[in-house]
Amino acid sequence: MCNKVSILAHLVQSALQEGASQWSNELHALAAADQRGRNKWSNLVASRGGWEMDVDQFDILRHQFIALESSQGAQIGDMFGDQFRQLRLVQIVKEINDAAGWAILPVPDWTNLWLLVQHADGHVAFQKSMLNIFLEHRGQESSHYQYLADRISCHEFGTQIYGTQCICEMQ
Repeated sequence: MCNKVSILAHLVQSALQEGASQWSNELHALAAADQRGRNKWSNLVASRGGWEMDVDQFDILRHQFIALESSQGAQIGDMFGDQFRQLRLVQIVKEINDAAGWAILPVPDWTNLWLLVQHADGHVAFQKSMLNIFLEHRGQESSHYQYLADRISCHEFGTQIYGTQCICEMQ
């Protein structure tokens, strides 16, 4: 009997690990895509004089970047192509939640998850729900929790709690 229970426990654990592996690969790919657009933008800004450039020049450059990205298939108004990733992220979070998979998520997955949630600025309710998940599973001392708490607070109140954000503005 013990042997059967052990085998069953091993099979359940293997199935859970496979689910985590599937999420790992997809979260990694989504986070990498998230960073590609932002790095491309950052490199363009640096090549044109850096972040201290005149506001008007910066605005023109931003419009050029958006036009270039939309000509390559990105949706207008979605500067970094976040909309698709955020829709998939919500589905992944539901899958993890339904499978009670939070406990088996490895650290790299938490980092990729945090990065994607951090950039979901148009979905503050989702960010808040994820903040609770980070608090429950990673703790208040986690940098992921602190960065996300500040991101939300900056957008809602124009202030931050932990001082993690370079720019803090109320949206």
